[in-house]
Amino acid sequence: MPNHLAPEHFRPLMEKLVVDQHNRSYCHSMSISIRWQDDDTHARDDVANFQSVLRMLGFNPAREYVIPVASKTPGWDLRKELITMFDMVMSSVEGRAIVFIHYAGHGTERSNAFHLTDVASTKAINVNNHIINLVDESSDVPQNIDVVLLFDACYSPVATRNYTSATQIVEILLPVDDSSIVAFSAGETASLTGKLANEIIARKNQGARYVELSELIAFLREQSPVKKPSHRVLVGTNSLRFTIPENETATGYQPPGPATRTVFSLRLVKGLTKEQLGLFVEWVRTLPQEVGLKLDGVYETKSMVLVFCAPWTFWSKMKGYRFVSFISETLTPNLLFLSEGD
Repeated sequence: MPNHLAPEHFRPLMEKLVVDQHNRSYCHSMSISIRWQDDDTHARDDVANFQSVLRMLGFNPAREYVIPVASKTPGWDLRKELITMFDMVMSSVEGRAIVFIHYAGHGTERSNAFHLTDVASTKAINVNNHIINLVDESSDVPQNIDVVLLFDACYSPVATRNYTSATQIVEILLPVDDSSIVAFSAGETASLTGKLANEIIARKNQGARYVELSELIAFLREQSPVKKPSHRVLVGTNSLRFTIPENETATGYQPPGPATRTVFSLRLVKGLTKEQLGLFVEWVRTLPQEVGLKLDGVYETKSMVLVFCAPWTFWSKMKGYRFVSFISETLTPNLLFLSEGD
């Protein structure tokens, strides 16, 4: 059942989300930054900010790809560029590699699909067909290549995934989430790239040794009351954590704690035994406080539904699984438990 998780995968998934928080080292990196030739959204500035982000994290500069106005098949032309890039990475790397794909410009919905568009909206590139299909869980990209997609365009695509034990991570960063009205507003510009560059610079100056993408987005959501950026893992389980090379020996920095928490449910194919549930409850209780995962309820239905409350960063790594459902965001813990404590 794709909309339910098998019990034997439940505990490994939760443990991976909590335990697998180490930094990854890469032997090679390759990046591309994409914009339209006739852009009117200050995409050049976002390209410069993206190059700054790569430089601060110790990665190679991005190749800048400008989509020609005269191109009759911009989607296929871009796809060819990306395939060439992945072929180069796969042929030259034996260890772990990372690929960044950055876009700055207009984005819109057409036929229920996310498209990158030129200024006049006369030409469009289907993101699923020409970009995401190259890197999703059904693609041919090897497990030793992680991918980060950064689309600085005001539309938020929605994708679902199944649970796998993949070691590869593919994640997507967006300037707005799918619940935001401006996500569907043509012409709106939200420079997530600039916000990321500024925040990484600030943390670097404060002595941060690393940055985690999901945590960065969670912080920027707190700072952005209208245009809340979004994060989603497309392949794998966790969010990538990058070392800041110049700060490898720094100490004393602590990232800001989460303010917003998310309540969500998880559906199992069949219920846990009393013993399995008891062991899991005890495991949750012994987690470090900074993990912030709380089990708020367990219900028997035709299978079993568990209700959790966790920091937004935790939820962002679960979002997209077909067996989880968003319930609400909150700034408080479960008030019922608080009243019982009194």
